[in-house]
Amino acid sequence: MTTHPKKIIDAHCHIGEIPPWKFYDLEHPVKPTVYDYRNTQEFIKNHLDEFKIERALTMSNYGVPVHEISFDLNDVVMDAATTNDRVLAAIWVSFLPRNAEMTRKALKLAGETRVVALKTTFLLGGNPDPGTWDKETLELADECFDACEEHDLIFHFHTSPGGNSDINNFIPLVERYGKRCKIYLVHFGGGV
Repeated sequence: MTTHPKKIIDAHCHIGEIPPWKFYDLEHPVKPTVYDYRNTQEFIKNHLDEFKIERALTMSNYGVPVHEISFDLNDVVMDAATTNDRVLAAIWVSFLPRNAEMTRKALKLAGETRVVALKTTFLLGGNPDPGTWDKETLELADECFDACEEHDLIFHFHTSPGGNSDINNFIPLVERYGKRCKIYLVHFGGGV
């Protein structure tokens, strides 16, 4: 007797290696991820094939306060999505003005055929309330939502219990942008 569905679709998985980090004054650095697959081959073999996943929406790993890492992993995400028809891509972006150049570069991928979503978090800075954003943040957020609307993408936002990513903090964002774009508030929990 089968105890699971015949088709398994992973609607939210991460790819790419991130380094250990010394969080919370720990004695030693730790990896903030449960798994990280360095490249497409490891991801296909150790995630899709291992767990018999038929399709996956894949996005950059993140979690350490080195913002460039997740943007660099967009290349790994795109490699997986363009070399295997089981994989679709969510492109990593940020509303933080310090990441504007990397976000604008990432948004150039929004029209690629295998890209179906954008992904960001406020765990690494900023907050989801447009009423508190400065002009630069608002402009960058608008560029991201413009890309979502133009290319009919879903915008994935990490949510957490507490902190800037608390689900309650997203109400103003949904009210402002929710009629323009599909917004997926991921987890309703997870790291703060």
